[in-house]
Amino acid sequence: MPITIRDIEIFLEVARCCNMTAASKNLYITQPTVSQVIVGIEKEYDVKLFERRNKKIYLTEQGRTVAAEAEKVMRAYRGLENVFRFAREETIRIGTNLITSSSIFNDIWSNYHKICYNVKTTIVIEEDFWLKNKLADGELDFVLSQNRYTHSDIRSEVIAEDEYVLICRPGCALGGRRSVSMSDLKSETVIMRETGNPTRDLFDQINAERGLGLTISCEYKNIDIIKEEVIKGKGVAVIASRLVARELEQGLLHVCEIDDLKEKRYFYVNYHKDLKMKPHLKTFIEVCKAAS
Repeated sequence: MPITIRDIEIFLEVARCCNMTAASKNLYITQPTVSQVIVGIEKEYDVKLFERRNKKIYLTEQGRTVAAEAEKVMRAYRGLENVFRFAREETIRIGTNLITSSSIFNDIWSNYHKICYNVKTTIVIEEDFWLKNKLADGELDFVLSQNRYTHSDIRSEVIAEDEYVLICRPGCALGGRRSVSMSDLKSETVIMRETGNPTRDLFDQINAERGLGLTISCEYKNIDIIKEEVIKGKGVAVIASRLVARELEQGLLHVCEIDDLKEKRYFYVNYHKDLKMKPHLKTFIEVCKAAS
């Protein structure tokens, strides 16, 4: 009878243990079954795989040759098993940018995998320009962003909103206040993102429209540096509230509402219009919307 994968597995375990009883225990089968398989292989192919010396068995020269090839067969077999296994698994490909990943993505990803724990996930963190192109080309299933993508093949849905607040160091001049106005910042060292950032552009627009004459003392491209500078007491900053949730919990920052800055920032889930909404993909959108 031709050799089977199970026969090869038994042969290799005997070769590893040099003991049929030990091999049978490791494989959870009886010792006579192991002996029968080895004898059957030797008879079928007219080879001698083992020889006995001092109550132990050892691979013969033929046995060592067969064992080397058998290892290759088992590796190939296990590789094929993985191909079939992963072919059955559902996958999801998600893109996001640094701002969204710092704001809402981690909670969404964690909550999603509590429900769809067996879904294989690929996460790409890039700038929106590249994410939009990947989404349009079908390389991603979803992109979470604070930007709604304008493209004929892309659909966008609002999943969460955020408000702008003033952050300062607890105990500073503004540290005991619940709210401020934009004009209160005239005497403060204001730290902001660079021109072109949505928050900075909104700040500059309101400053110009109302003729407030506010000046930016420092600007950084990294939001974490801005938070560190404020924590050190080197200034105040206008920022989206979700970006400082952790620091607020730790008591490192104080937040003031801005009475005359009520604009909201929105987060979107963007996806291709032709995306086939399998159950695990529909669940992702539901989890995203629950983030609000």
